[in-house]
Amino acid sequence: MKISKLALFAAAAMLVACGSRNQTANHHEHDAHDHSAHAHTEHAEHAEEAHHHDHEGHSHEAEHAHEGHSHAHETENAHEAADGEIHFSHEQAEAAGVETEILVVSPFAEVIATSGVVESAQGSRTTIVAPAAGVVKFKNVYAGSRVRAGQTIATISGRNIAEGDPAEQVRIDYELARKELQRAEKLVAEKIVSQQEYDRIKSAYELARQRYDALLSEGESGVVVKAPSDGYIVEVSVANGDYVSTGQTLYTITAGNRMTLVADLPVGKYDRLQSISSANFAVPYGSKVYSTKELGGRIEAVGRCAEGAAYLPITFAFVAPQEVLSGSFAEVWLECAPRENVLSVPREALSEEQGLYFVYLKLDDECYRKQEVTLGVSNGRRVEIIGHELEGCEVVVKGTTQVKLAATSSIIPEGHSHNH
Repeated sequence: MKISKLALFAAAAMLVACGSRNQTANHHEHDAHDHSAHAHTEHAEHAEEAHHHDHEGHSHEAEHAHEGHSHAHETENAHEAADGEIHFSHEQAEAAGVETEILVVSPFAEVIATSGVVESAQGSRTTIVAPAAGVVKFKNVYAGSRVRAGQTIATISGRNIAEGDPAEQVRIDYELARKELQRAEKLVAEKIVSQQEYDRIKSAYELARQRYDALLSEGESGVVVKAPSDGYIVEVSVANGDYVSTGQTLYTITAGNRMTLVADLPVGKYDRLQSISSANFAVPYGSKVYSTKELGGRIEAVGRCAEGAAYLPITFAFVAPQEVLSGSFAEVWLECAPRENVLSVPREALSEEQGLYFVYLKLDDECYRKQEVTLGVSNGRRVEIIGHELEGCEVVVKGTTQVKLAATSSIIPEGHSHNH
């Protein structure tokens, strides 16, 4: 009986232990199941995050690569722009009147830059005075008017003046002399008047006729004033309707196209006088530079007195073109003996930017490049280029402004390359 109770107790203890182990195992299995599920969920979330991160990374890298590509493209264009190359088609160049010149060394005359004035040559300017007293009336002529020899410029009337009308007196004198000559011609034929007396009467008539012809004209009232030669009215000294006295200046006329350029030679440059052969000059109302040598000019006179003066006048006589006006101030370049092997460009080839000077070189039919240059002296038409680095280069000498404008709006097309 005791054995049986002991066996039952042992069996019961084993059952309790087994139940406890099973409960613990189930609990652990449940925990393990939850942990595994949680791990799976976390793994999925991490995987999704990793995928999202990879996607973001891919987008960021692609974006970065695209930006790098754009940056490289911009850098390439900036490099092309920095090279100063300008795309300007052959058709555009022709339409803009672009002309070029191959730069070569040549003799270049040194110059003395100064100023001067253009004047009418001596003998070409005539002052016309009133031949009689009276009221002057001009015939539609003004300062600057072109006149012809014998053209009526004005009339002078002495009517209603206390001294009397001189024109009427001239007419009366002429009529009396004419009638006297007619009477003398009859008397000399009849031997009543001697030949000597007849000659005196005829001489008096000729003088009266000349005065009449000089002062009067058919259909005009008063004394007539005529132009002595072809030319231009330089100055009208009195107003229309003014009273003038005999001998008073009426107007000044310049005849022909002979003029002089009076240039100022600095006294300190007097030792260069013997080497001066001609002068280039420009007037303020035009861009053209004239050469006294090309206009048939020569040195007429040189000032020799330097007392109290900073300049000596050098006078060049030349045949002036119609557009050069007497009395014009001028910018002058006195040309001295030439130097050999000088590289120079026309003034029109230069472009100035903030005190720096540039020329535009033609590289091929559609490509140009801006090139900075250092300038030497100028003779008015051309400017010396210091150094011979550009010798043999083709430079734009006309249409520089159009090429300069193209430089601000054009970029070398992709794929265009110019080896130089």
